[in-house]
Amino acid sequence: MARHRRDPQGFLRIMMAVGAIAIAVALLAVGGYALWRAVDTAADPVSAGIAPQSSESRPASPTAVPVLAITVTGTRTRVYVAKPGDGEILVSRVMARGETFVSDERRLAVVVEDGSAVRIRVNGETRPPAEPGVRLAFTVDGDRTAAGA
Repeated sequence: MARHRRDPQGFLRIMMAVGAIAIAVALLAVGGYALWRAVDTAADPVSAGIAPQSSESRPASPTAVPVLAITVTGTRTRVYVAKPGDGEILVSRVMARGETFVSDERRLAVVVEDGSAVRIRVNGETRPPAEPGVRLAFTVDGDRTAAGA
């Protein structure tokens, strides 16, 4: 009678398949958690202890009044600011409460998704807030502000 011997390669294949499934499940869990944190609207970075981010564009001196300063006072809103001449985008993202964008550029195109969620100062003067949910679009041109659609 012939002796039956176990196939060592068969056991190795099963262990590799189990390992691959475990890695795939772990990656799905990490990706799902990251997605959940990214779309979680209840998360407030200020109360979570995360320092608000600011723009790299700053006034030349601490006493100078910036041309444009946008501070988010609501929960969050999308802010878009660009130079109209060359199309350089200075900011285009959702900003959270407490974040501020400051720029000294003389010509700017500005769009704010929810005008009631921000405080806007142009050349040191505060613009009146918009009604909740109203989109603001305007241009800053030199020392004056032109309203837009």
